Amino acid sequence: MVVIREGAGKDGPIMRRHLASLVLVLLLCAPLARPAAAAPFQILGPRALAMGGAGVAATDGVEAAYWNPAAYGLYRERPVVGDGPPPHPLRARTTRDPLDALPAATGLGVGGGIIGREYGDILSAVNWFLDLSETWKDPSFGLVLSTLRDFRGDGRDEVRRRVADLNVEGGGLETQANLGVMVRHDWWGIGYRQLFDLTAQAVAFDTGLGLSGLNRDALTVLFRQLPDRAAAVSPLLTRNDAEMFTPLAELRATVAAAHRKVARARFRAVTTPARQVPGLKSVVDSVWRTYDAVDTGLAVAAEANHPDGSFADNHSFVRWRGAQIDEVPLTAGLPLTAHWLVGGNLKWMEATTYFEELEVFNRHDDLNVGEYDALTGSDSDFGVDLGVLYVAEGWRAGVLARDVNSPSFAYPRLGGIDRGGLTLDPQVRAGAAWLPWRRLLVAADLDVTRNHSSLPNVASRILSTGIEYTPWSWLALRLGIIHDAEQSATGYSGGIGLSTGHLALDLALAANVSQSQIHKDLVPKDFFLNDKSIPSDVALDAALAYRF
Repeated sequence: MVVIREGAGKDGPIMRRHLASLVLVLLLCAPLARPAAAAPFQILGPRALAMGGAGVAATDGVEAAYWNPAAYGLYRERPVVGDGPPPHPLRARTTRDPLDALPAATGLGVGGGIIGREYGDILSAVNWFLDLSETWKDPSFGLVLSTLRDFRGDGRDEVRRRVADLNVEGGGLETQANLGVMVRHDWWGIGYRQLFDLTAQAVAFDTGLGLSGLNRDALTVLFRQLPDRAAAVSPLLTRNDAEMFTPLAELRATVAAAHRKVARARFRAVTTPARQVPGLKSVVDSVWRTYDAVDTGLAVAAEANHPDGSFADNHSFVRWRGAQIDEVPLTAGLPLTAHWLVGGNLKWMEATTYFEELEVFNRHDDLNVGEYDALTGSDSDFGVDLGVLYVAEGWRAGVLARDVNSPSFAYPRLGGIDRGGLTLDPQVRAGAAWLPWRRLLVAADLDVTRNHSSLPNVASRILSTGIEYTPWSWLALRLGIIHDAEQSATGYSGGIGLSTGHLALDLALAANVSQSQIHKDLVPKDFFLNDKSIPSDVALDAALAYRF
């Protein structure tokens, strides 16, 4: 539904001056960016999402309030001096005749969407621990032993590697959502928009996971629960050893731990000469790894069945950050010349902020991901968006600067500690749209700023390209590519637009080519995503618009 203004001059020097002016606007907007921002640029609206996120220059209709408020200047009823009235966007898709234009009108639009994104290979590490935890928490040590195949060698090193995977710099999960309604009348409008952004970051520790082996504390738990089976299963404890222990579990565990320490040292000493014999080194090392893995598996099982709770000494937690921001933007767009339009949003903003740290193991109940809002705060501020649009024959170019005044909202205090706040630093995005022929639109956008997430060391800079093909006036087919240069990730998008009379319906889907598995323990029971692989980045959006 792009509007391409007709009747623009083709004089070379004038065109060069316009292009120079556009570059100047970019240079003026770029310094607005600061080193850290609170959220990536959210691709809002099904038309822009289906076209890979290209909306700064291609936007029209009520969604222009978000993508480029200068586009509202296209709806002026009185013509710009030296030019005819602009074509209506619903007709500009199918005709390039400036005389076939509809007058400015009132528009109403409502829509919403959701985006899920994974940074780093976090879910695979989470799934690994969830799979093992099901067996570790079972008192059947036969099941514990069966999990040792997942260690692939040294059990301790594997667990520590998985913990490091959880703590990877720039790793985490992010969910974004939007919902809004906008009303436009000619060159101005007002609306309501809700933007949601929530991130989850793992902070994991390898303490309390039994990695030190069957020490005195781990053996105490084993002897309290299943002393006979524990003595029978361990390759470094014998039945005779168990019979030497006193009935007191603590004393038995102390004696057993000392015996194990000597037994392990004796085993290593005896096998050291054998490792020098050609062909025996790999055999001896394999036997030792098996002993060590069984030792680790039993120690982990003891920690899992600790009377004070699973992994009672481990304080790994999930840190949630985010906000639900309610905006009420007042939008206006005006033409400055026959080619240049400017616009802006003055937004009242209220944010419900989230900052929560939920321990994973040291709990009396199961971890519920819905507890991210157990502690919330509320704050308000004003925001300002600015947009510039250059309109010529067959093409447009524009620049959008969102939140130029850096609105900020305080996080709730956690444990009496000030956790800072959520600051929406300026985001600058540039775009261009080209109409090579009346049924085909080509558009592209680029983030001028490097937009940070509330996850530490995570940023995005998106390049969007897309096309819109309109075989008939009631149907629009859209395809796009979304590339994040900061994350080296590429996704693809598609969508459809249907319009009849005054009513228009748009749908879009975007996804990354890489896959992530959603473990059954991460979703409600019998949920359709139970143990399914889905794209690591996925987005859905829909909107309904009515023009009076």
